[in-house]
Order: sequence, then structure tokens, then C-alpha cells
Amino acid sequence: METAENLIRLQSVNPPGREAEAADYVGQLMSQLGMEVQVCKLEPDRANVIGRIEGTGGGPILMLNGHLDVVPPGELEQWKHPPFEPHVEGGQLFGRGSCDMKGGVSAMLAAVKSILEDKTKLSGDLLVTFVADEESLGKGVDDLVERGYSADMAVIGEPTRLQVVTAHKGLIWVELTTFGKSAHASTVKSNDRGGEVNAIYKMCKAILATENYLPALEKRTHKLVGNPTISVGEIVGGTKPNVVPDNCRAIIERRMLPGERSDQVIQEIQKIYDEIGMSDRNFKYDLKTVNIRDAAEISEHEQIVKFCRDSVREVTGVDPGITGFIATSDMATLVNRAKIPTVLLGPGDLAHAHAPNEFVSINELVLASRIYEHLIMSVLR
Repeated sequence: METAENLIRLQSVNPPGREAEAADYVGQLMSQLGMEVQVCKLEPDRANVIGRIEGTGGGPILMLNGHLDVVPPGELEQWKHPPFEPHVEGGQLFGRGSCDMKGGVSAMLAAVKSILEDKTKLSGDLLVTFVADEESLGKGVDDLVERGYSADMAVIGEPTRLQVVTAHKGLIWVELTTFGKSAHASTVKSNDRGGEVNAIYKMCKAILATENYLPALEKRTHKLVGNPTISVGEIVGGTKPNVVPDNCRAIIERRMLPGERSDQVIQEIQKIYDEIGMSDRNFKYDLKTVNIRDAAEISEHEQIVKFCRDSVREVTGVDPGITGFIATSDMATLVNRAKIPTVLLGPGDLAHAHAPNEFVSINELVLASRIYEHLIMSVLR
């Protein structure tokens, strides 16, 4: 637990990131354990760290993966204790990143330490990769793949309550801008008869149409991750109360199911706003794609799924089965781009991630470490 506490103190908040300090700290720990370690700089304050235990030969390559960045703490008044000062109470470890996912990182490191201290001989290679920028654009895992790191199977320690996740949603962020025509606010007339066009009013139409599209999305479903969603997350418009605004900007998030194509999803979003223009000649808009993180899914029959279920069952006495993850993760890049069968399996509950007073169960940290250790031995012995 000491490792998790130290990682919480390292404020690798994204944005802007600053994961390099955490990468250096984890790299030093892995070096002390005897692993081959490489720290790969992405930017001056951002880095990945990769550790390897080379096997004797003939076995597969197993990757354990996690991310070092955390989301901002938000309003500090909502925290019972300072978010970057780890606090233990009632069997829980509190602090930003405790659940998502510095707890998972520390559990993986504890498993590796146990195996190395026991001088266990592995036939295959163990690759431990901790990356930057999972909470935003996924630059860290992209860099990992671009450098040629690969494996036969992988596990990411996202908070899954120690359940085995074989599918997760993707996301698209689009920037919607509505346009108007400026005028003095004292001259406005109803229905744009004064010549002005209020871009915020036009955005209100777009927001209502976006909200009204959600019921249609809720009719689609995936057995593990549920239905796609759409939501307006940011909005900016206007310069002064006495000026009719000539533009308004909003960021809209659309969560995607496995199997949905991003280009088709963007076309669906465009159709929402095109239909407004058919009944309002003054409705003008522009749509730009800000971020795409694909959904991911692997077969429940992949070897890594069986290994993970067996390890959880061995440690906890319960078969976790398989489930889905309603958020997104770096699993998509490993599965879709690097073609590595990957599951999510880690301590913590997604409901406590990104929230004030984030916490993880200390008991789950211990169980996760034992599960990862059993998994490594099962796959690589």
C-alpha cells in the first residue's frame, strides 16, 4: 500500500499530465527489483515506463498495463481530506487516483515483487507497461505501440471490482459551433425580425435536439455494456450581456458500442443538426471532431479470459464470469491496433473514480496483487 500512497502524492493530473515524475518513481522501483527498465519521454513532463522480466524461452509474452495519469480533483471543498494526501480510514485508501488507477498499478508492482523475490523462473516474458495520457487522448499507449512493444495477451488494471471485462464502450467528442449575427441587444425582435441572429438561441435548439436523440440510442443495446449515449458536456457563448452573440460552442460526447463505426456515428450526429436547418433558415453550424477513442471487445474464449477467470476463482473462491465496462480505456488500442487479446481486471469500483473522496478497498488491493501473481505464474510458468 505504500507504493499506492506515494503515487497518490505525485500529482500526475491530466490535463496537463506531468506523468514523468510518476514514471521515474515506478521505474526506480522496477529497477530495484531487478527488471530491465526503460523510461520513454513523450514530452518534457510526460513519460511511459516499461519493465521486462525475460523468460527462459518457449513461453508467451504477458503484458500488465496501467496508466499513471489522473483526472483533476475538482472542487476541493467537496473533499473530506486533501486529494493528494493519501488517507486510510475504514479499510479504504482515499485520494485522487487511488481507484483509477494507482491502486491497480501498485497491486501489479506488488505481484512482480513477490515473483522476483521468490526467484521464480518464467518460461515466457513478463512486460509491465505504465503509460501516460489514458484520461485524454491515449498518447501513452499509442507511443507504446509505435515503439513496437507487443505481447501475446494483456491485462489492464482498471477498476473493475476484480471482475473480468472483455468489452468496453468507445467515445467521440465533437465540437459544435452555431453561428449568428451580432447586434445591439436593445434592437432585438422576435423570430429574428430585427436582423440579428442569436447564436445561443440556435445552440439551445441544437441542445434540445441532442437530448431528444437519446431515447433512440437507448433502444440499441449490447449484452455487456448496455446502450450508447449522447451528452452535452461543455458550452461557451457570448461576450457581453448587451451584445447579441454571433457564435456559441459546445462539446458533445457520444459513447459508442463495440461494432459501431466512428464515421457512421458522426454522420448520425450531423443529421440531427441538418434537420434543424430544414425548418430554420438561420440555423448555421459547424461540426469538428475533437477526440475518438474506439470501443473494444474480445471473445470470451480467448486464453487470457480463461487465465484471468481461473486466477480470480483461485484467489477469491468465486468465478467472476465476464462483464463489460461502460467507460473507455487503452484496451481499445491494444486490441484494435496492436491485435493483443486484452482484458480489464483490477481493484476498485468505477463508481468511485473521477469523484470527490475517491477511494479503493485495501482488501481489494491485496486480492488484486495475489490475482496478478497467480495469473503471471499460470501464463508464464
